[in-house]
Amino acid sequence: MSFDMKTPGSANGSPFLGGKPEPIEDPAPKTASPPISDRKSGKVLAQWETLEHEPAQFGSRAVTIAIAALIVIVAYAIYTDSPLMAIVFILIGMVGYLSLNRPEEPVRYAVMDKGISVGREFYEYDDIASFWILEDHPDFPKHLIIRTDGLLISHVHIPLAEQNPQAIRSLIAPFVPEQKYEPGLIDTIERIFHI
Repeated sequence: MSFDMKTPGSANGSPFLGGKPEPIEDPAPKTASPPISDRKSGKVLAQWETLEHEPAQFGSRAVTIAIAALIVIVAYAIYTDSPLMAIVFILIGMVGYLSLNRPEEPVRYAVMDKGISVGREFYEYDDIASFWILEDHPDFPKHLIIRTDGLLISHVHIPLAEQNPQAIRSLIAPFVPEQKYEPGLIDTIERIFHI
């Protein structure tokens, strides 16, 4: 049995022996969505990158009201001897706080000849029932909305950023019918809570 007793500050850089640790590089640096593969999804007709949601801007009054409401509900749950209700509303508050304070990362969008790519998701034209482009809506300025056959996610909102809405419309129209869609309360809630 042998021991290697090196002096502090030795060449191996061990923090336990008094040396300075070498910096560790992130093996997979965070970037936007992965590159779009032309093989399975077809030829890229238009491509852009933008934030998925606008950063939420809530004033201190709105935050104070929300925190006070949660405290009142949790206090009522404890008073009525309903610990499950208290736990549920504490978790709702935590999830709301985390979702509103998570950093926004850019998402890559693309219109292709076989479908529409949204980050890591790909919607084939056969799975898209219709589309609509909002240009002057107060809550969704310059948004492409596609209606899919999905049960959980029936409408996908895609911000167009600096893209020309008429150009995007002309690229999608040959594959999918255009059908007017007015965002409702659910769409506004999804936008506020970044769902």
